[in-house]
Amino acid sequence: DTAVSLAAGGHPSAPLSQFTGTTQPVNIKGEQDGTLLTFATGIHALPTNWKSPYIKGTEVQAMYTSRDSGVTWTEVGTVLAGPPEGWNVTGWRDPSFFPSKELDAALKQSEPHYYMVLGSGLKSGNVPAQLPGAARPGFIGPRMPLYSAPASNLTNWKFLGALWEPTANSSLGVADVTGSYGYNFEVSGLFDLPVASAGGKPAWFVTMGAEGGQTARHKREQWALWNRGGLAARANGSAELTPTS
Repeated sequence: DTAVSLAAGGHPSAPLSQFTGTTQPVNIKGEQDGTLLTFATGIHALPTNWKSPYIKGTEVQAMYTSRDSGVTWTEVGTVLAGPPEGWNVTGWRDPSFFPSKELDAALKQSEPHYYMVLGSGLKSGNVPAQLPGAARPGFIGPRMPLYSAPASNLTNWKFLGALWEPTANSSLGVADVTGSYGYNFEVSGLFDLPVASAGGKPAWFVTMGAEGGQTARHKREQWALWNRGGLAARANGSAELTPTS
């Protein structure tokens, strides 16, 4: 182990802090040549919190490459400068990116793609600056925005849509048992596993850190959650997850 290599303040894309990201063993053309490619959230304004008014430009999604196994990094730069147009967000961070032949097939891609999910949430324009106790007026619900990029150019990301649209503080079961989705997602993930009993057809899973949910038993308001579900193409070219468990 060594000291932090991708430090806050060392790159223009992340002048104040680095938030969570992911690394793949490819270069920006999707080639395996010994390069490590990291996608992380660069922070330009602090403090930031899902309860606070979101300052435009707070978060960007930036890329870095390493040719020495992560000891040192070269900044590619900001790849996504802000949330999707029209989204009034609670946050927009923690990119998780990955290749997926299954998503390529579902979305009828003409060439291999990588996909990315982030943690986010939506609110209306009437959310008070200071939340009154446990009340959460004006929040719409957490979101997991989905993006894609051709494997041949991993700087060219396209927003596809929200993976699914849970309502604010909803739950798939009894919240005291399952936790609730709260009002904002962080550190989101999407992956599939083959199911032998289904002839190898994949089951899809999402993981997320939910913020803001309250139940009678758990007062912390933060949850580490997962769901299993089905995934299908939407008419607009995106994909939709339907949680089942």
